[in-house]
Amino acid sequence: MTIQRDYFLFPRSFLCACCILLISFSFITKLFAQVREPTEFELKVAILYNFALFTEWPIVSGNTLNLCLYGQDPYGNAIQVLTKKYVQNRQLHIDYVRQLTDIDNCHILYIYSSELSQIESLIKQINSKPILTIIDVPGNNNHIGIINLAMEKQKIRFDINLLAANRAGLSLSSKLLRLARKIHQ
Repeated sequence: MTIQRDYFLFPRSFLCACCILLISFSFITKLFAQVREPTEFELKVAILYNFALFTEWPIVSGNTLNLCLYGQDPYGNAIQVLTKKYVQNRQLHIDYVRQLTDIDNCHILYIYSSELSQIESLIKQINSKPILTIIDVPGNNNHIGIINLAMEKQKIRFDINLLAANRAGLSLSSKLLRLARKIHQ
C-alpha cells in the first residue's frame, strides 16, 4: 500500500512543479514584454530636461521655468512628463508658442524642424535674451541655436554654441559641455 501511495504522490508533485514553472514563466514573459526601448521622442524629452538641469539663468523671477515649444509638436504626450519636474526649485511649465511675440516669457525655447524657415528670424528676435534655444532640425549645421540636436548612427547627439550661450547670459555646466559632440566658440 505504501508503494502505491508514493506512486500517486510523484505525479501530483511533478504536476505541481510543472504548474509553478508555467506560472513563473508566464509572469517572467509578461514582465519582459513590458520592458521596451524608449522612442526617439521619449529620449529627447529626457535630454531636454537634462539641458535645463545643467543650465543656469542670470535671474529667474517666479516659481516656474517656462519651456516653450515652437512648431508642430511631434512629441504628443511624451512631453507632458516634464510638467511634474522641477529645475532649480522651479516647476517646469510647458507652453506651446504660435507667434514670435509670445517667446518673451520663455526660459527654454525648443524649435521643431517644422519651423526650419523661421529659425534665423527667431534667433534674431531672441538676440541676447536669457533664453536657452534648442534646435531640433535634421542637418542643421548653422549652429545658430545654443544647443543643436543631431541624429548620428541612430543616437541623439548635440552641439553647443558657447558664444550664443554667453551672449544670452546663460551658464552651461561643464558636465553638459563634456557630453557635447562639438562646442563652437
